Amino acid sequence: MRMDFDLPTKAPNLFEESRMKNFWKVITCLGLAMTTSLPAHAVGRDAFVRVVHAVTDGSKVDVFVDGDKKWNDVEFSGVTKYIRVPRGTHNIRIETNNPSRTLVNTTRSFRDGYFYTVGAYGTPSRPRTFSHDDSSGAIPYDHSTITFFNLATGGPTFDARATISQNGDMLRIVRGVRYGQAKVAVTPALPQSLRLLSGSRTLKTLTGAKPRAGRKYAAFVVGRVERNYRVILVNAASQ
Repeated sequence: MRMDFDLPTKAPNLFEESRMKNFWKVITCLGLAMTTSLPAHAVGRDAFVRVVHAVTDGSKVDVFVDGDKKWNDVEFSGVTKYIRVPRGTHNIRIETNNPSRTLVNTTRSFRDGYFYTVGAYGTPSRPRTFSHDDSSGAIPYDHSTITFFNLATGGPTFDARATISQNGDMLRIVRGVRYGQAKVAVTPALPQSLRLLSGSRTLKTLTGAKPRAGRKYAAFVVGRVERNYRVILVNAASQ
């Protein structure tokens, strides 16, 4: 009995097959790496929002997004965690809860994948509000950024100085932050202390700061200088 076989016109090159398999593995890994390393503002269809309570009377507040209570009993100088909200326009209401009184009722638009901070500051009789895009802005190599917010009622314009722990170098990293203003400072990614200055007067010193390279931070300056003046240093644009 004769049996016919379809012979290949060219013998298979096992090395070539192996090389192609490895090639596609590399492409797949690169694709996964690119997906996981994209910046926060390039991925997803939700925005990320948090709230700062800097109204100086000290009363706790509740925070509502589109009528739904998202945070309860936020204390003065409190910074909430980021939560996801659908991209687009949202109503944010901040009110005291004993007695109930609306401090802020504002509408803001949020882009998908971006991180935002919304806050109330001032006094109960003259509350103010702000929103800040925490995602925007590049970070220089081997450095970090700190955005200083002057939310201290009646507080002076300040500069910020960083003292590097390992060598004692003193760097004036930001100048002239006025009340109601935010300014971005670039600082080395090294252990340091931060000092707020008004002229030659030291307003506040924050020790033990350890910024990491490539990270963003926010420093919320709240309260009254003569009573409850403080600095809250937290991560920004990161969950």
